[in-house]
Amino acid sequence: MEAAGAAAACFGAMNAVARPAGGLASDAVARMFGMRGRLWLLWAVQTVGATLCMLVGRMGAAEASSLAATMAVMVACAVFVQAASGLTFGMLLCSPRCYHAALLFAMLCFLCFAPVLSLL
Repeated sequence: MEAAGAAAACFGAMNAVARPAGGLASDAVARMFGMRGRLWLLWAVQTVGATLCMLVGRMGAAEASSLAATMAVMVACAVFVQAASGLTFGMLLCSPRCYHAALLFAMLCFLCFAPVLSLL
């Protein structure tokens, strides 16, 4: 039970680092490429997060996977998911209304297609 509490505490501490890092990455890319760069970075981060999520599912089904390897991949997945949250927050605060539809479309595509991809 103590190990589970320590593992859960890691996610809270990681959230305090990964989400602001996503926002800083969003601002850095926006200086170079504008909103288009932010959207591409959000897509890339969400794609890596979804891929790691599928890998965690596959590792749980494999017989030879260790708990440490599964936890490492799960933490990496959570880092990318939280960074995507920071990226999204950075886009919503400074984007004009015309970009809100594109951002909403990107998030809906991720939410709709990630469960389908995990079945593969």
